Amino acid sequence: MSANDDLSTEQIEQLSKVFRAEAVEHIKGIAEILFAAEDGLLDNRDEGINRAFREAHSLKGSAGTLGFNRIATMAHRFEDALGTMKGDRREELTPKRLETLLQALETIRQGVATHAPGDSELSDREQVAMRQLESTFPLERRSKAPPEPFAASTVAAATEATAESVPAPPPTEESPKDKAAAGAAKTAVQEAKSEFIRVSEKRIDEVITQFGELFETSLQLESLSHDLDTNIHEANRLSESVGILLGKLEGSAHEAETMELLDMARNLSILSKNAGSKFDFNQRELTKHIQRSQDALRELRIAPVSNLTLTARNQVRETSNSTGKRVQFAMHGGEYSVDRAILDAIEKPLIHLIRNAIDHGIETPAIRRQRGKTDEGHLTIEGRHLGDAVELHIVDDGNGVDPERIRTKLVEAYQMDADVAARLSEAQLFDYLFEPGFTTSQKVSQISGRGVGLDVVKYTIEHLGGEVSLQSTLGKGSRFILRLPLTMSSIKCLLVDAGGQTLAIPAANVSRVTVMDETDVKTIGGGDVIIQEGQQIALTSFEEILYPEKDFKERKRRDLRFAATVRFGNRKYAFGFDRIYEYTQLVIKPLGDLLERVPNVSGLALLGTGKLCLVLNPSDLIRSATGTVAQKTLALKKLPQKRQTTVLVVDDSIAIRTMQQTLLESAGFKVLLATDGLQALQTLGNNEVDLVISDVQMPNMDGFELTKAIRSRNRIKSIPVILVTSLGSPEDISAGMAVGADAHIVKKELTRTELLTTIGQLL
Repeated sequence: MSANDDLSTEQIEQLSKVFRAEAVEHIKGIAEILFAAEDGLLDNRDEGINRAFREAHSLKGSAGTLGFNRIATMAHRFEDALGTMKGDRREELTPKRLETLLQALETIRQGVATHAPGDSELSDREQVAMRQLESTFPLERRSKAPPEPFAASTVAAATEATAESVPAPPPTEESPKDKAAAGAAKTAVQEAKSEFIRVSEKRIDEVITQFGELFETSLQLESLSHDLDTNIHEANRLSESVGILLGKLEGSAHEAETMELLDMARNLSILSKNAGSKFDFNQRELTKHIQRSQDALRELRIAPVSNLTLTARNQVRETSNSTGKRVQFAMHGGEYSVDRAILDAIEKPLIHLIRNAIDHGIETPAIRRQRGKTDEGHLTIEGRHLGDAVELHIVDDGNGVDPERIRTKLVEAYQMDADVAARLSEAQLFDYLFEPGFTTSQKVSQISGRGVGLDVVKYTIEHLGGEVSLQSTLGKGSRFILRLPLTMSSIKCLLVDAGGQTLAIPAANVSRVTVMDETDVKTIGGGDVIIQEGQQIALTSFEEILYPEKDFKERKRRDLRFAATVRFGNRKYAFGFDRIYEYTQLVIKPLGDLLERVPNVSGLALLGTGKLCLVLNPSDLIRSATGTVAQKTLALKKLPQKRQTTVLVVDDSIAIRTMQQTLLESAGFKVLLATDGLQALQTLGNNEVDLVISDVQMPNMDGFELTKAIRSRNRIKSIPVILVTSLGSPEDISAGMAVGADAHIVKKELTRTELLTTIGQLL
């Protein structure tokens, strides 16, 4: 009978989460010791082996207690292997033994993430690891039996443990000394319980999210403060007007009444001013306390960059073995911390970069000797703290990237004009390596060469609000730079107005804001520039980038009042706009699964006014402005269409309407908006519309009813209708087609490519 038989499903699930979090710490502790031994940095060999043994023992105990039998079996055998290097036997920690231990530890690490309580049968990989441990560390006098299941009472005790779960010794008659020790241990546990509690990351995330919503509410209170200021101003005007009127009515029959009105107006002015002052003070205090509470909660979610060491080293080991290359790995600056969610999200991109560095960059020992390099290549991850961000540099001393090879590929495989390709800078050429499907590899292997990987890196990092760039010198190596925000939930932004639309630019990427006049704009080489600190910065406007189909000939850039110099990597570009609002902290909302990738936009934010604004993507802005956005040659080509084809978007969600509007306008469409079917019919009656995209579930008139109404009216019955909805059953799709819908797309399956392709097929 298993100890878990006495627990509910919910209790087992909660304990499993506790075990996995604890197990990761044990594995990390063992890995740090083994890595130090591999690098020759283990100061005290015996002490290190003893520490690793204790970590493995604790891991075995926790796994056995909670029914993770496969982990317990592996950890038990791992503990025995370490035991052969202790005591009388004291076997040497040779490179072969170290390799076996590290491979087994990686197998255990993967099992911790995937195994469930009650699993007992070892996988093929686990069986191989066990055989390798047995052949490399023969047990002889040591027992091979796995740990026995523990009693249910031990499981209950495990819920109270705050650090290590160690299996209880067999019951024996306790001496007074043992009883005293047990009492001291119980007291220590009680004290630890009073100081530490276990809280799941999910609950912490929920609280952080709630504070984010509270922060948005405080922004709206800030807008109310402006309304109060307006009321105070109007009350003062009223008081002044009544005072003037009293002067005119002096000595008349209405003087007394007017004097009474003046007193009331003055009292209103004073009361309004006092109320406004109190409101402003309390609003500022509320915002300050919310921010402090948010910061304190985020501290619970941060983790050091060194948490990536185990993943990185194992990937280096695995890839170098499969390619026959020798690679020495090092990590510096691992003490810097970021949000755990960011560390989890960048694990796969980091693996891509490591695999690419070894497979594409670092040469074989024979080639390295020919080039005067050491047989062993070097791969380093460097962590650096920069204000409100952390940078990770993945550096190798391999062959580097040949920019001319990229240039040739663009001309030969993607039909780029040779003159255009010749004018591309090295940084612009490197941008194409991050585009889907682009590769310069001459062969396809299991490691790389399929044109996937770097585009995943770019999308993931920018989706987190960061940026990725590449620096490389042919023959000497490459440096990938990942700039990551410390948190994901909110960032400081510059709010501006461009063409009547409020936009937010991450403040970390704005190096300067300039108030312009006509003399600031120069025309050099056919393009506009502004001069900053003796440097020529190319100039365009946010409108020209966001709405490329509009005609800006009538509006000169010299008419723009401000320019923001946006930085991405080592590149800068100035973007003109009409009005500057403020620097402010914004809670960023992701675009969601509905929109796969909107050029130049990374998310949405709710302003204090209650309106949504677009949060711009700095790296996309630079690429768009320099004309190197690879979608012009590699990705989706713009649809052949009439000038300013008009699309009506119907959805009761303001977020969905805004996102679809941004996507369609970036593809050259004119977009009209409606919140339900009734408003859509009114819009169709007053405008020429070429296509309708409608949600199904809406108030007043849903999408089915709207489609049916469109098909019943002669003037608009031929307009194509696309239903975009969360309803994806065959019955729902049939219902849409029955009322005359031309296409039906399920929201969770909708991508930018699919939506624009569907529109292209219908127009």
